[in-house]
Amino acid sequence: MSSNLIFGRRVNMQLAATPSFGSYLVAYDIDGELKQKNDQGVISRIGISSATASGFVLDKFSNDIRVSLPDGESFGKYVDGDIILSNNKTAVEVMTMAMTRPLPPTITLDSNSVVEFNQTNILNVLNFSYSTNSFDTSGNPSIVSSVLLEYKRGNENVWNFLTNDDNILTYSHITNSVFTTNSFDYRLTVNDNHGGTNTVFKSITPYSYVSPSISIEVLSVTHSTPETHLKREKGNIASDISATININSPFSELSSYQLQYQMNSSSIWINIGNLVSISGSTITTTPTLHDEITLVGADSIGYRVLVTDATSVKTSDVVTVNFSNLIFYGSTSVSPLVATDVRNLPNRIFVDENPFTIFTGTEFKNFSFAIPTSVSLSSVIDEDTGVNYTDLYTNTPINILDSGSISTSYKLYKMSLGIPYYPNEHRHNISTI
Repeated sequence: MSSNLIFGRRVNMQLAATPSFGSYLVAYDIDGELKQKNDQGVISRIGISSATASGFVLDKFSNDIRVSLPDGESFGKYVDGDIILSNNKTAVEVMTMAMTRPLPPTITLDSNSVVEFNQTNILNVLNFSYSTNSFDTSGNPSIVSSVLLEYKRGNENVWNFLTNDDNILTYSHITNSVFTTNSFDYRLTVNDNHGGTNTVFKSITPYSYVSPSISIEVLSVTHSTPETHLKREKGNIASDISATININSPFSELSSYQLQYQMNSSSIWINIGNLVSISGSTITTTPTLHDEITLVGADSIGYRVLVTDATSVKTSDVVTVNFSNLIFYGSTSVSPLVATDVRNLPNRIFVDENPFTIFTGTEFKNFSFAIPTSVSLSSVIDEDTGVNYTDLYTNTPINILDSGSISTSYKLYKMSLGIPYYPNEHRHNISTI
C-alpha cells in the first residue's frame, strides 16, 4: 500500500491513501475528521492547531484508534477490531504504521546425524542459520533479539530447553538412554526486535531393526557334464556349504549361525554340525562338507542357515540341489555289453531332458542309448531321411550303478548297421515318455 499527502485549498486539505484491495481511502477535512471515503463512518477525529504560510500544522492523535471496518475490509495491516497505537502520533505516522508489518526471520535447521537401531549413546549434531527481514517505520533493519533451541521425543508433549545462545550456529545434543524408536524432535525459534518471529522444526527418526543379510552357497565336491553344482546325477551328494552374513543394524550384534538341511522338501530340518559362535559385521563362514551316506537316494537336498543376532533369529533362503538319473548314448566302434561300457558312452543327459539325438558320424556303425526303466521309449526317427527306426533298436535290461553306487534298472537299446553311414552322417532323434 502507498500513501500520499495531498494539500489542496485551505478549506479542503486531504490525506489520501491508496490501500490494498478492500481498504478505504481516508480524508482529513477542515473540520478535523479522519473519515472513510464517502463518509461511511468516522474512524477518529484529529484537530488543526493553526494555519501558516506553508500549510496546515497537524496535531497528533490524543488517543489510540479502534478500527471498525465491515465485510473483511482493512486499513493497511489493520482489520476490524484492531487497536492502532496512534496516541501521540501524526496521521502520516499512523499511515506508515499501517503499511509496515514485521516479517518473519529466515531460519534453517538441519542435521546429518542418524540414530541406528538399538543405539543408546547418541550424538545429534544440529546446524542452523537465521537472518532478519523486518524494517522499522524509518527503514532501519531489525536485529535478532532472541534464539531458543528446544527438543522432545516423539512420544512427549513438553519441549525441553537446549540453548538460547545466539552466537552459535551448531549444537551437539548428546543423550544416553534406553533405545526407543520415538523420534528426536527439535524446535528453533528466532525473534527480532521489530516483532518478527519464526519457528522451524527438525525430526531425526531412529532406524528400525533390519535383520542381517544372508547368502548361502552350495558347491559340489566334484561333478562332470551335464552336472552342475545344483543339478547332479543321483548319489552325487557331497557338497561344500558356506555362507556370507552381513549385519544391517550395527548395534544388534551377531552371535551364532547354524547350518541345516532337508531331504526331498520335507518340513523337517536337521542340523549340520554344531552351532557356531560369530561376531563382527561381515562374516564368511568356512566351507562345511556335507556327505551323509543316508542321503544317496535323495531326489533333492535343501540347505539353509539360521543366523542369530541380539534381536532375532534370521533364516536364509533355501538353496536346493536336485538329483536325477542320467541317459547314456552315442555311436561306438563296439556295442556296449556291461554297465561300465554304458557309462563310457560318449554322451549323457538328465532323464528329464527330452528328446535327444545320436549323431552317427561316418566312422562307426553301432548306435546305443540306455534309459532308466522309469521312462519308456516313444520313437526313434532319422531326421535326415524321415525313417522310423524305433523297432530296429532292440533293448535288453541292465543294472547301472549311479554316483552313489546305487544299482538302478535301465533298458539298453542298440542298433548296428553293416557299414557306417557315408559320406554324410545321420541324426537319430530319440523321444521318451
